[in-house]
Amino acid sequence: MSENNELTKAINILNLLHEKKELIESSLKETNKEYAEKEKEILDMLDSEGIKTIKTSNGIMVTANEPQLKASFKEGKKEEAVKWLKDNDLGYALYETVNHNTLNRVVKEKIEAGNNPPEELFGIFMVRRLIVRKGENK
Repeated sequence: MSENNELTKAINILNLLHEKKELIESSLKETNKEYAEKEKEILDMLDSEGIKTIKTSNGIMVTANEPQLKASFKEGKKEEAVKWLKDNDLGYALYETVNHNTLNRVVKEKIEAGNNPPEELFGIFMVRRLIVRKGENK
């Protein structure tokens, strides 16, 4: 097959874009990790001071939201977890794919009713996030 200069040029550009994409994804992963660490640090500081919302002198407002229950299927346990949902009259939450918000809600309902889902099938944890609003610069 003869080398087509336009095709070779396009492939080289695609390769450069692929490398750029990998660098951005790696950077984003590291930034997300740093963000989560700083978010936890700020949440801990707000909690220790008994503060829920604070506005900085440069107009940034931060609010600590209430913890939210999050649920997921444990790796390799999806079929068993789906069966448990059906066996516990939660089949309405199932579609071709299970919506994470729906799964979070039905698991929360079961826990609140005193019927905890099996820990070996579901990853269940509380997540607390900061809400950051950027204000006007002064």
